Amino acid sequence: MNARPGSAPVVIVGAGATGGTLALLLLQNGITPLLIEAGTPPTLGSKLLQSYDKRVWALNQASKSILQRIGLWPAISRYCPYQHMHLLHAHGIYDLHLARNNTQSAEPLGYMVENHLIAAAMHHQLQQQLGHHYLVNVQCLHSEQTPTGWRITLSNGELVDTPLLIGADGAQSGVRHAMGTTSHLYNYHQHALSFAAELAAPHHHTASQLFANQHTIAYLPLASLNSPGSANWVSVVWSLPIAEAKALLEGSPLQLQAAINHHTAGRMPTITHTLAAACFPLMASHARHYVQPHTALVGDAAHTVHPMAGQGVNLGLADAAVLADMLVQSHARGQWADFRYLQQYARKRKPYVHAMLHGLTALYKLEQGTSMPATILRDIGFKHVGQNSALVQQALSQADGLAAIAGLKVLS
Repeated sequence: MNARPGSAPVVIVGAGATGGTLALLLLQNGITPLLIEAGTPPTLGSKLLQSYDKRVWALNQASKSILQRIGLWPAISRYCPYQHMHLLHAHGIYDLHLARNNTQSAEPLGYMVENHLIAAAMHHQLQQQLGHHYLVNVQCLHSEQTPTGWRITLSNGELVDTPLLIGADGAQSGVRHAMGTTSHLYNYHQHALSFAAELAAPHHHTASQLFANQHTIAYLPLASLNSPGSANWVSVVWSLPIAEAKALLEGSPLQLQAAINHHTAGRMPTITHTLAAACFPLMASHARHYVQPHTALVGDAAHTVHPMAGQGVNLGLADAAVLADMLVQSHARGQWADFRYLQQYARKRKPYVHAMLHGLTALYKLEQGTSMPATILRDIGFKHVGQNSALVQQALSQADGLAAIAGLKVLS
């Protein structure tokens, strides 16, 4: 290829929520990245607003703050705040109800946002602000390390030299592969079904999760498509054995409706209607290295976690904010992309994510246990937490994610 290389101070691969947020935070601070997206993002329009997505994100207060800072939050056309969380066991004695007390913030615990709505809003924002520095339907064909960074060959025929390559390209990250780091995989040997469903009763802005004999079923409240006063729709995320998941996916909506009502009978509201489901394997992963000279990973490229706590996208957005903060500092001090700043990002984020990943894995194993000791331990734990108001409020404060982004100048 004879094309003459162009250059960019930083190339970000992947324009999802994490990569797009990182790009916009850098742009706000005088650094213009080249953002490359291999896929075709959804576009804003009435058709998008007339249907529910199969995938929903549970955004915490930290994520909302980050999206507000880049101007994206007002552009999200539909979301549902949730004020309460119910954790239930099919055969347990104690259930757990989580809500803020009167002395805490009046803000909701979080917000349920459909994947396609935030993706479309992000795509529009990137087009408006990055212009020709935002490449869509373009793939990175080859990434070659050079003494000063990377030379990247793109599918549109361009060559780009950059001192910093950032992978925000998902769990199967090509950037992670190019930098030569491995990823530890945790296979839960289950699949998750995700679909929108209508309840027989209002959800009351409550997120509910039921643990029932190797099945974990979450009802995540959704905003109404048409009727402001109607709040009966939820996004269902149902983790179950692989064979059962595949059979339900191949069956009819009525079979899916009957199956979930059977598993939640007496514990969760009855479902009266379901839409088409998506299915995906449940796995967690953690990259051995988040950074190497001239290279960094963020979001799912660095880590994926079990969806039971809805923390995946929140971890990615916090990655973006922390890395942007480190890079802006390096730029201000004339040390752009210096490896020491990349290492500071990794030191801030990796231990936090590691603890979250292993905590969720331990909780998953405990909840999947069917022995009497496991059942007793679960009930004792739920009873202890439920009777300790201070512990509940501490858990909610941790879940809001604000401590992870406290003091970041790019968010001030």
